[in-house]
Amino acid sequence: MKTVNSLSGGKTSSYIAANYPADYNVFALVRTDDKNCIYPDAKVRQIVSDKIGKEFIGTTEQDNIIKIMLDLEQFIGSEIIWLTGVTFDDVVLKKGGWLPNVLHRY
Repeated sequence: MKTVNSLSGGKTSSYIAANYPADYNVFALVRTDDKNCIYPDAKVRQIVSDKIGKEFIGTTEQDNIIKIMLDLEQFIGSEIIWLTGVTFDDVVLKKGGWLPNVLHRY
């Protein structure tokens, strides 16, 4: 049986990763194409782009989550697998130009 830690960059999932080793540590990155949300550190942007195999401009999450995940990987001494799909902007555009809400779901 394989074990998986699903990481969010928050305190709880980081604690679990640090104290309860698993076969796989996985982080789902929510990306954006919006140039107004560009991640401020070009070197970190390149590191993230290399990890996900796609261009990384920025995230809709708090920027410090990226640094937390990179630091956590070093702290636990184990690879964190970064997953990402289409960007947040693409999801909104393909689903009609609006976000899901109480009245309208995807």
